[in-house]
Amino acid sequence: MQVPRGAFTIECERLVTKIPKSEKPLARHIQGYIPALKLIGIGWYFATAVLLGVGGGYWLDQVTGWSPIFTLLGVVLALASAFYGAYKMIAGVIARPPVEGGKGQE
Repeated sequence: MQVPRGAFTIECERLVTKIPKSEKPLARHIQGYIPALKLIGIGWYFATAVLLGVGGGYWLDQVTGWSPIFTLLGVVLALASAFYGAYKMIAGVIARPPVEGGKGQE
């Protein structure tokens, strides 16, 4: 029997919503990891932006023969892009809504 794509996720969400909140310790436990996973994503974004910028600049230097110009330009543009993107992502992590129960961020 072949399960339709996405059916497992839909079924898990359906089952989790039926469980009373007092019996969801795993769901509360997993929610604590969400900000950490977002920060890991920010790190990957930053590293990818810098590597692509430097790599693209180096490749253009090899093609044109203008040795450090495109590499330096790639570094500057990559860092600007990485910092801007990281700022937007971190603002989303910091501005998350308070946790249920009125305790908020601790």
